[in-house]
Amino acid sequence: MLSDASRIDQAAHALAQAWRAGSIFDDDPDDSCLPRDLREGYAVQAAMAELIGPTIGWKIAGTNPAGRAHIGTSAPIFGRLFDDGLIESAGSTGTLRMGVAEAEFVFRMRDDLPPREEPYGEDEVVAAADAVFLAIELPDSRFRDFVAAGAFALAADQACGRAFVLGPAVSITDAPALVDCGVRAIVDGRVVSAGTGANVLGDPRLALAWIANELNTYGQALQAGEYVTTGTVTPPIPYHAGSDLRAEFGDLGSVSVRLS
Repeated sequence: MLSDASRIDQAAHALAQAWRAGSIFDDDPDDSCLPRDLREGYAVQAAMAELIGPTIGWKIAGTNPAGRAHIGTSAPIFGRLFDDGLIESAGSTGTLRMGVAEAEFVFRMRDDLPPREEPYGEDEVVAAADAVFLAIELPDSRFRDFVAAGAFALAADQACGRAFVLGPAVSITDAPALVDCGVRAIVDGRVVSAGTGANVLGDPRLALAWIANELNTYGQALQAGEYVTTGTVTPPIPYHAGSDLRAEFGDLGSVSVRLS
């Protein structure tokens, strides 16, 4: 029987290999090395990140009920953002197997929020950020049946992370307006999805506070310069190879990507 450390190492190497190769598991890679709880899932995630690196921040999956339904989780989970997954606004990317995109608000941290016993408040966390960006996340999973894989495995698999398109920045002073901001997703000239910032845990600022405190629970911390994607505003946006996708964030602006 594998030790806990061996299980974590084996799962991390299997997931990292699939990440690098762009491959996918038709079945579980090995039941003996899949995480047995959320804490072990995050331990695999951290070990996988050491193999892939470097990281530039964090993503949250499951802040929107429609997003949770899409991946089959009952609560939000977090993952890492990697440098090789950052795409400039109006850039292009290959089609990923999950086949959906997500319109999101992304915070950039100005200050560290080190672990502490007292939970961080929403205002305190937002005050530690220096900008908000409009973005499109392009999630993916190393599991073909990512719903059947379950929350523990998805936590290990970077919470279905892969790439994100970073659009224009808006002033952090506009953060209170995010909750009421209407967002439309337009694929090849047709509106296919819509929502407001309130779909993100009630307010994207609450999502930022959630991850600051959740990371604290696992001995991690938000650090200056890191990005945090807060979760999809609209229901997941289906696309196909060759699609042109634009997410319009009302008066705040828009971000586009060609999915080639």
